[in-house]
Order: sequence, then C-alpha cells, then structure tokens
Amino acid sequence: MTPLELIDFRARMGWSQAELARQLGISKSRIVDYELGATRGKARRPAPIPRVVELAIRYLGSEQAPLSSDGRAALLRVAK
Repeated sequence: MTPLELIDFRARMGWSQAELARQLGISKSRIVDYELGATRGKARRPAPIPRVVELAIRYLGSEQAPLSSDGRAALLRVAK
C-alpha cells in the first residue's frame, strides 16, 4: 500500500486522520507519517506502511470480503 492509497482509503471512508488512527488503534502521528511516506524530524527516514495496517484497512473497507486466515493470523500476532 502506498501513501496515496492510504489517503484515498481514508477519504473514501470519510475519516479524519484521527478517526483512522482510532479505528486502527495507533497514534494519529503514525498516520501522518504513513501518509507523508516518511518520519518527521531531522533524520527523515522512510515510514513504510506495515502489512498489518494494510490488512486492517482492507478489512475495514470491505464489508463483503472477510479477512483471510493469513490476515487474521497477522493481526493476532501484532495484537499480542
């Protein structure tokens, strides 16, 4: 998932950065980093969107497509 795809998803859902962060259980600043494609500050480093965030977004955005067993396992690993 690219930063533009993340921005597009959030726009289609009608969510603010804060609401997307709440839905994903992460900080708003992480959403900002993902949308910028880099961390902020003096040492700007790439901020790739983690696979688990991509899976969660796909799940949130698709009421018709259930999360695959691989996706559920990835989400459970991160939740622990």
